[in-house]
This record gives sequence, structure tokens and C-alpha cells, in this order.
Amino acid sequence: VGQQVEVELLGKNYPATVIQEPLVLTEPTR
Repeated sequence: VGQQVEVELLGKNYPATVIQEPLVLTEPTR
């Protein structure tokens, strides 16, 4: 099961498919 989300890389938004781990290309907000 994959979710298609927009990942901000280098100031640009790229469509990325998140599989199992949603925190692969995204930083945890704390």
C-alpha cells in the first residue's frame, strides 16, 4: 500500500510514493 504525497526537496515539490515508512524522505516535526 503506497500513498502518493508531495515531498519538498531542494525547495521544490516532488510527487513521491511512500511505502510502509512515511518518514523516509520527510523530516519529523517536533
